[in-house]
Amino acid sequence: MVFHNPWGLLALLSIPAILGLHFFRTHREVRRVGGLHLWDFARTRLPVGNRFDRLMRSLALLFQLLAALSMSLLIAGADLPTARVNRHHAVVLDNSLSMQARATRTMADRARDLLGDWMDSRDRYTVIAAGTRPEILAGPFAGRDEALDALARWVPSEPACDVEAAVNLAGKFVTGDERILFVSDEVAHARAYGETLEIAAVGTPEPNAAIDFADRTRVAEGRDRVFLTLRAYASLSCRTTLRAFSGTRSVFEQDVEVQPDQPKQMTFETDQVGSIVRLEISADSLEADNVAILPPVRIKTVRACVEGLDLVAKHFLQAVAAVPYARMTGDPAEAELVFTTRADYESRGANVRIYEMPSPETTEKVGLALGRDLLIDHRNTITDNLPFEGVLWPYVEYEKRPPGRLLVSCGAQPLIVEIASQPGGAKRILFNLLYDRTNVFRQSFWPVLVQNAIEECRDAMPGLSRTVFRLGESIPLNLRPDADSPARFSLVRDGRAVAEYSDLPEVLASLPAGVYEVRQDGTQPALAVFSVNVYAPGESNLQAMETREPDLAGLEAATVVRAESNRMLYYAALLAVILFAALNWRYE
Repeated sequence: MVFHNPWGLLALLSIPAILGLHFFRTHREVRRVGGLHLWDFARTRLPVGNRFDRLMRSLALLFQLLAALSMSLLIAGADLPTARVNRHHAVVLDNSLSMQARATRTMADRARDLLGDWMDSRDRYTVIAAGTRPEILAGPFAGRDEALDALARWVPSEPACDVEAAVNLAGKFVTGDERILFVSDEVAHARAYGETLEIAAVGTPEPNAAIDFADRTRVAEGRDRVFLTLRAYASLSCRTTLRAFSGTRSVFEQDVEVQPDQPKQMTFETDQVGSIVRLEISADSLEADNVAILPPVRIKTVRACVEGLDLVAKHFLQAVAAVPYARMTGDPAEAELVFTTRADYESRGANVRIYEMPSPETTEKVGLALGRDLLIDHRNTITDNLPFEGVLWPYVEYEKRPPGRLLVSCGAQPLIVEIASQPGGAKRILFNLLYDRTNVFRQSFWPVLVQNAIEECRDAMPGLSRTVFRLGESIPLNLRPDADSPARFSLVRDGRAVAEYSDLPEVLASLPAGVYEVRQDGTQPALAVFSVNVYAPGESNLQAMETREPDLAGLEAATVVRAESNRMLYYAALLAVILFAALNWRYE
């Protein structure tokens, strides 16, 4: 016997309590008399309980004790579990987007039919979906009905199938040499596992056209340019029709012929700058990659200022002019990016970037570094892809390195140091370059550095860095909520709330395709609008799909011994409580 709630055994203390009360129970004798008139002279007094001398035995006491014992067992969850021996199978399902492909039925429907015909009600199953990360759909050790319910709700939508991670997870639920059943639309990426997997392929090679990529950008006031790439995954050329809609209004339509292995790049312009643009191509085997949704472009313009650097201003102006959505300003108070020689320069706003350069009139010791001798941290946006070859870098030699993250150095001398953020979100970057003695302004290094600095500043500004994302990408929000509104946030997908937050997350990940809005209660408009689109060439290519019949009859299974609760004991104890309580009332 086991007890699911052992603390309930404290109810057994009711048994000595009942016995104690019976010690002080009034002892009455029954006498038969001829008439009450003979007792008129007797003194009348109220009955009182006996002293603690002996226990009166009675059926009522017995029924009370049995009722207390039954109730105590009921409260403690007494159980006599039964051991059941079942066979157990581990099943791994390809959870990638290509399983939505359709010939007459989808690959996912074929997988459901295969498993539904094979699963036995006497066996147990652990069903794992293999996507970018594994997920347990049913189980562990689920019955047939539970597994089939999970399969009915299953919608494969991942941009890739990580077989290794899913097999490692499934291996935790099998013992010995049992084989794992792997159901996919192709077998190429599972052959490496040899005898570990029994492979069932439910795919059929199908021609397919897809939107491999699409985005939009602002090219003029009130004018956006949409650019996209179409690809035909087929042995022959594919004809399709590209349509673009703003709401229900058609803004573009063109018949297109796409050759195999030759991506078709297209562009068109639209004046619907404030509306969502929906791109569609003709229906084919896989519908998910026939649509791309492009929300309006949200422009974060970076204003740059050169403060007290007359020799740099001309070169800086040329570099800034080449960067989209960036412009020069003569007022440092309104700038997000400032180059200055003043060490005491104070930021007048949040998220400002201050590049501090040494003054040409410095009396400090000066050194010279060559581009090939520099050590660079390429993980930072500022130094990403900087071409240092041919650069002559004169610098001030510091006896003590300034605190912060070292991005570029020459030996022990710091050349670019990212100093910790200042109050309000501003950041100071030490740019240790004597600008009047260098050749950086005539090198490709300079426009790349300015663009990197602008993009790093743009990323720090509140708002999304872009509005179009690929399936499987992480979306950094970087939003600035309204402090005067309730701190309750919701994530809305295609008009329906899919998540609620009390604290707005910094990053959203693993979002399915769709149009999303991040909203704060009581605020309009939405804090952010973005889309997640299916740009997954590996899943759009259905040419490698194949069919393979598995040997399900010879699939070995693990033997699992599991204890199951016996509900009969619960009902028996409940019935005993009612019965003994009724008998006690009857005999009392």
